[in-house]
Amino acid sequence: MSKPLPTVPSMTVGSSTATSPGSSILMDQYQESLKRDEYLKSQSYTSSDDEDDDQTLNDFTHSDEIWNQPPPSEHDVAKRSLSKTMMMTATTTTTDDYSNYKNNNNKTRFVLSIDGGGIRGIIPGSILASLEKEIIQEIVKHFDQLGEKPPVHNFALTSCFDLIAGTSTGGIIALGSGISPTNSRFNFKYNASDLGDLYTNNGSLIFSKENKHNKLREFLTSSRYDPSGLESVLTQYFGSYKLSDLVIPVLVTSFDLNRQELVVFDSEKAKPQGELTQRQLPSDYYLRDIALATSAAPTFFPIRTIESITDPSDKHDYIDGAVTANNPTMLAYLKAKKLYPGDNIYVISLGCGYENIERPVLEGKLEWAKTISSLMITGASNLTESLMQQMVELSPNDRYWRIDVKLDQCYLDVTSEDFLKSLKIIGTSLRTNDDHAYKTIRDTIIDFYASKGYYTCFRLVEEIEQQLESPKLRKDGHIELI
Repeated sequence: MSKPLPTVPSMTVGSSTATSPGSSILMDQYQESLKRDEYLKSQSYTSSDDEDDDQTLNDFTHSDEIWNQPPPSEHDVAKRSLSKTMMMTATTTTTDDYSNYKNNNNKTRFVLSIDGGGIRGIIPGSILASLEKEIIQEIVKHFDQLGEKPPVHNFALTSCFDLIAGTSTGGIIALGSGISPTNSRFNFKYNASDLGDLYTNNGSLIFSKENKHNKLREFLTSSRYDPSGLESVLTQYFGSYKLSDLVIPVLVTSFDLNRQELVVFDSEKAKPQGELTQRQLPSDYYLRDIALATSAAPTFFPIRTIESITDPSDKHDYIDGAVTANNPTMLAYLKAKKLYPGDNIYVISLGCGYENIERPVLEGKLEWAKTISSLMITGASNLTESLMQQMVELSPNDRYWRIDVKLDQCYLDVTSEDFLKSLKIIGTSLRTNDDHAYKTIRDTIIDFYASKGYYTCFRLVEEIEQQLESPKLRKDGHIELI
């Protein structure tokens, strides 16, 4: 019997405030970061001209051509099946709020956080692809008016972000976003469309080889899917890239069964600082191994044992980070406050859809077993949203947007063509329906690019950087710039 396609009923807006014993500790830590920010501002902390130039370069960089608009039929389907599909929580802003960036001397840092959700990672993937497409169109429009060729031959939405965090499917997108074949922020391996299509093109391979011969044995002793399909896809996308190779800060969550604790794979911590001996090197991991660890969803895929490249004796068993941090937004925000003290932090948090759960008809064990996991994940995510609201309220120049959709069914592993298409339509419909949160995020990023003149010097600076890496010297000893 085929499973029904996801439908999205009318949206409820807002969220309830929640607290927990641990929330006061987090707020205390956050208060300390605020004190540090205030101290830096009191010392007239401003970015130097050189730093501003670096930011101009760092925020621009994958698309060989402007994407065509989706076919009208897809638009029509989206409009018929969706009304108000977006849940926006936390601080509500408009493009007018962007004047905060223009009127102060602090840099603005964009942070992206992506939830876990299995195959439903298509939803945030399509949202990011839509944003990337519209930003490219604005840049092209700007340069057309100037009569110049736009510098978008190598543009990736990743270049907008100063930190990306993800869990499970979101972790896979985060890892892929930070890869550069030339170790440069001007040249990313994948754009948003590439990563959004990872599940669309490979979903049936990832969730394949289901044990159909002995359901009882599979239920009692093994995971539902053979991991070889997922391993093959991750090897294809990530190859031999390591955590330390990522050119932007990336956080990916998992849960360590041996130590019984949340683990955050942090690309910045994996990079050696100064001259170190082999024993002093920080733990580093292959991206494909981290991706397997963060997505090892209990019952779906087996426990994943991975070891550090720098210290093979550092070996642990991991499962999906969703068991503790399916929504890693708060981890990303606190990391950004630490990395960029005194700067304005703009957080974009994307969900993979949450289930519309009603009271069980029968309050027995089997009935609850079908819903308890979704309830726990949704509850933890709501707590994160509540804490993010409180934190951003304490930092007037920071911003927080969250986009999520309510679904009738939250399947992790359905890979039928119709189901995958419906997930993509849900993501792209935010653009076609001109949702407020999506529009605000889009306009804020575009305003940021406009304030930088769309980086008219991008091509020249890219060439200079590449030539400095492999300089060609003139006879007089100076570097020759072609």
